Amino acid sequence: MKSGLLSETKRRILKPLGIVLLALAASLLLTRCGSEKDNNTDTLEPTFSSIYTNVLVSNCASCHVPGEAAYDTNGVLIDLTSKTTAYNTISSGVVTATTADANCDGDDYITAGNANASYFAAVVDTGINPTFNANGCTAPTNTHVNGLTSLTADEEDAIASWINQGAANN
Repeated sequence: MKSGLLSETKRRILKPLGIVLLALAASLLLTRCGSEKDNNTDTLEPTFSSIYTNVLVSNCASCHVPGEAAYDTNGVLIDLTSKTTAYNTISSGVVTATTADANCDGDDYITAGNANASYFAAVVDTGINPTFNANGCTAPTNTHVNGLTSLTADEEDAIASWINQGAANN
């Protein structure tokens, strides 16, 4: 009888303790993952290679590839499958009326040398709110995925600097 009581007491103590330890381990893992993203900004440079690796892959590639919502359903033809494909579609792609105001249809995503005239920059950067053409195209400033996805200020600055420096495939 006494050993049965002891076993029941151990179970009552160990089960909640196990749950607490599991929660603590999960918390540490999530904190570690968050700190890795923050550390990426230390190596983030205003080059396409750095932006692709440190920003686009981790924040955008899950939706911006053929077969995923942004590409297939919403018609945003930015394909981030590979660095080369990403560069080609961002640097030479155009806005379609299905993804934006009809006044933006046919406008370039990137205006090399001028982030303030680049639709792509306005969509991902909170500090850019340009009007692009005589037709009155205005980009949806940082309303990307209804505000659910946003970049850090360092990530936004790297993209704007890359565009302002000519948007080279570097």
